[in-house]
Amino acid sequence: MARLQRFSELMSAAGTNRDELPTLAVLLIDSGLWTRLRPGASGYEVEAHATGPAPGDAVVVTNEFVLASLDKGILAPSRALDLGLVAVDGDEAQASRVRHDLIARIDPANVQGAAGRIAPAWGRRPSGS
Repeated sequence: MARLQRFSELMSAAGTNRDELPTLAVLLIDSGLWTRLRPGASGYEVEAHATGPAPGDAVVVTNEFVLASLDKGILAPSRALDLGLVAVDGDEAQASRVRHDLIARIDPANVQGAAGRIAPAWGRRPSGS
C-alpha cells in the first residue's frame, strides 16, 4: 500500500490541473490487488481493495517489483511502458494522458521541483551508479 500511496502522490504532483485528472484503477498483478485513485481536492485519493475498475476509469496494470524499481530510480517509466511492465488501458485520450503523466512525473530525467519534494526517493539513482 505504501508504494501505491507514493504512486498516487506523484501522479498528483503540484501544477496538475485537478479537473483533468482521470480516475485510475491500478491492478498489482502479483497480489491481485485493485486500487482506485480518484481525483480529489488535493490530488488523488486512494481507495484500496477496490473490486476493480469502474466504467470510464483508466486502467494501470503493473506489479509491486516494478513500482519498487521506479521508486528507486532503477527503471525509467518510459522503459517500463516500452517493455510492457506497466500497461495503461482506457479510452485513448485518458490512456495517453496517463502515459504522459507517468513519464513526466516519475521519469528520473524529469523528476525535479514539486515531484521530487513530494516523494524524494522517486527518480534517485542507486548509489554507485
